[in-house]
Amino acid sequence: FAVDAPAAALAERAAPRPTTPLIGRERELAHLEERWALARHGQGQAVLISGEGGIGKARLLAAFRERAGAAEPAWRNFYCSPFYQNSALHPMIDLIERDVLRDSGDAPAERGAALSRALEPAGLADETTFALLASLLGVVGANEASLAGLAPDQRKRRTLDALIAWLSADA
Repeated sequence: FAVDAPAAALAERAAPRPTTPLIGRERELAHLEERWALARHGQGQAVLISGEGGIGKARLLAAFRERAGAAEPAWRNFYCSPFYQNSALHPMIDLIERDVLRDSGDAPAERGAALSRALEPAGLADETTFALLASLLGVVGANEASLAGLAPDQRKRRTLDALIAWLSADA
């Protein structure tokens, strides 16, 4: 699910707090539940929740998650922002920063080690894939030599393929 709001990322990280009743959003909730049912039956789905700040995007998503139940699999929320409209991969980079690198510290070696640990279970721990994703995340000096023979269009394609493979393995 994608939520078009930089503030939503902050709300997600905040401590749980009581929520107000959700009024007049049954149609939107029903749509989310339909998409979720299709996804659970193997038909991949994507939903974009977009709108002006303060209209209740994060609250709608919270209500949907409450209805879906705590026994469901882990959630992956992607956040968009007009500040990054020229960076198509920013939502993915932000997700990796939040879920994989958040506790790794600032040192490139620590960030690289955290990334490597996250890639292993997905079977994506080869040198080139690691170097592509490390480069995307700004982990400096991480196996850059393995990228030397890749043309820019090959590098872009292989980076996208690696991100898709990682998300597929996670799903």
